[in-house]
Amino acid sequence: MNELNLEISKDPFFNNFIEKRNLSKSTKTVYMGRIRSYCDFLGKNPSELIQDAQKRKGMKVDELVNSYIEELKQTGKSPTTIVNNLDTVKAFYNEFQIDTNPIKNISIPEINKWGNNKIISRDQIKEVLELSSLRDKAIILLHLSSGMEARELRCLTYGDFINSISEYVDLNQGLLNFRKVADELFNIDNLVGTWKIKKGRTGRSYVTFNSHESSFAILNYLMDRERNNKYVHSLNDPLFVNSKNQALSKYAHGSIFKRANNRADLGYLTDKRRLFSSTMLRKYFRNHLQQLNVDDEIIDAFLGQNLDDNIDYHSDDEIRILKTTYLESVEGLTVRRKHKITESVTSKDYETLIKKLDKKDQELKEIKEHLNYLKQVINSKK
Repeated sequence: MNELNLEISKDPFFNNFIEKRNLSKSTKTVYMGRIRSYCDFLGKNPSELIQDAQKRKGMKVDELVNSYIEELKQTGKSPTTIVNNLDTVKAFYNEFQIDTNPIKNISIPEINKWGNNKIISRDQIKEVLELSSLRDKAIILLHLSSGMEARELRCLTYGDFINSISEYVDLNQGLLNFRKVADELFNIDNLVGTWKIKKGRTGRSYVTFNSHESSFAILNYLMDRERNNKYVHSLNDPLFVNSKNQALSKYAHGSIFKRANNRADLGYLTDKRRLFSSTMLRKYFRNHLQQLNVDDEIIDAFLGQNLDDNIDYHSDDEIRILKTTYLESVEGLTVRRKHKITESVTSKDYETLIKKLDKKDQELKEIKEHLNYLKQVINSKK
């Protein structure tokens, strides 16, 4: 199929389909994107799709469309996107009297019926963590136990982490020698960090904290990062990095939660929003503190919301007050009731994690290989 044939806007069958609908320019662009997605999947242009179906009278297209829908599911498309693409593809076939009646039992990803009142459970978070890498686990536990927003967490530096645990370490001793820092911190019984955060949108400063479990997860991640030659060279280096040792982008951060949600098969909160997200962990944080009857003013202070202009949240007195409340509440912001995450990254738990991830990845690989096989079968019949 040459490049000219790939230009869907010039395809006679596509144009015939569009012209009979008297669509606006923007809607036409949407339809073009949906048909192009289907064509790219099958490796054919719109004319070839219809001509092949017409040549083979009675040829069912349900297998082709079902394979396409499965591909959309596997790539994380929302239920709304899948339904809309399916409707457009069926309408395109029907325009040229191609039977699409068999396409009726395609299962769409389940939409969580609880709506915006749904709160993720501790067991669901635990399941996600068991299927997550050390970096992703550290990010998830920090979100969970601190209530930080996504942007604030992405902007954290190694220096921010060191400052958060400054009461436990000597700030004058080789802080870039992470192995030495970690050896010292792993001996701390209750490593609760104090994070002095500046909100990106408002510029307001606030303070929050993270659990011992979260701190140890960060230590394990940083050790693994160093083992993979992603060294920290400066206190200003990003705390969480991508494969190129660069700060996480908004997209990369979001992909962590998309991937985790799909691996744990947690479904959707609404037709476009997956259940598991950093926003959901923030919601879990607030809900837990509310159940403990913590004052809303203190919860807002932890989350950096509705801050009082007359309070210096970075003052020692205010930090002491907030931390006292946090320590009384932190047990519900941990996943493991007992802190058993002091093992090195080569521990039995880590090896088990790798095996689970490998199994999941192998399952995804087999699905993709099957889809590629179907494509080859289809192409061989051209």
